[in-house]
Amino acid sequence: MMLGWLFNSTVPLSTLEKVWVERRMCHFAATFGLPRMLGASTIPPNDEFFPDPYDQSDEDARQVFLRICRFMRVDAAAFQFEVFDDPESLPQVEVLDRDGQKILRIARDHLADRERMIATIARHLAHDMLGGSLCLDGIANDIALVVDLLPVYLGLGVFVANATAPLYYDMPQYYAGSNPTWLSNRDGLLPSRMLGYALALVAYLQNEHSPPCTKYLRLDAATAFKTSLRYLQRTDDTVFKTHNPLIAGKTLSVQQLLKWLSHESSTFRMAALWEIDEHPLDQPAVVLRVRQLMADDDDDV
Repeated sequence: MMLGWLFNSTVPLSTLEKVWVERRMCHFAATFGLPRMLGASTIPPNDEFFPDPYDQSDEDARQVFLRICRFMRVDAAAFQFEVFDDPESLPQVEVLDRDGQKILRIARDHLADRERMIATIARHLAHDMLGGSLCLDGIANDIALVVDLLPVYLGLGVFVANATAPLYYDMPQYYAGSNPTWLSNRDGLLPSRMLGYALALVAYLQNEHSPPCTKYLRLDAATAFKTSLRYLQRTDDTVFKTHNPLIAGKTLSVQQLLKWLSHESSTFRMAALWEIDEHPLDQPAVVLRVRQLMADDDDDV
């Protein structure tokens, strides 16, 4: 069942996963600005963007760190970069505060694989950008996932998608009280199919029909990306659009909610329900439509 998306023009995500990715991307746009994403290149692992020789030395790693900060528009001067030698120490990577100075510490073992190191640093910088926890509305339940997604928005999605495990867990676990602790030495929690879809959203809004980054993605992420981009180009079925009020940090009006609740796409119906859950309102017409959706054909809705 899960592999059906390989053979048809749909997306490799459940409706819940699809709407979660799109709403979080909308929140990024509201928080960091849509032009930041539209003007960013999706960075590939090649010599054009990482031209410095890399011999796994501390200084080589620091130069990579500086480039990542530049790509993500993070003030590198706000951090001290440290490599440490204790392979038994946990966490293996962390951002901490020492007498008012932010320090990004990384175990030497992580320097062996430059691409994986880039993904790890990007996620930790994303975590710091989000204030460590509650920068965005409703993020308490999914901070562990959002730190994987933000690098996609900021141009480093190829590295994160290539470094994550190709897992197939059910998204609802993060909304049933079983959210795992955000672990500093992990390879990422978002599966490649969701990161591939997020990369497709970026390409779609940037009006990229054949993005060059595709050839650098590992097979599972590349397949999800290509299938998703074709689907978006064919259907325009996404709430991550420039005219969506959520991108500007606004809530949907009653008229917009009713329109989305009655939309032919389950993406819009579920997104409307999610908005109502986060911003409850007592409007008879909305309440009636929500009750009708209890018999929706899409089980996620």
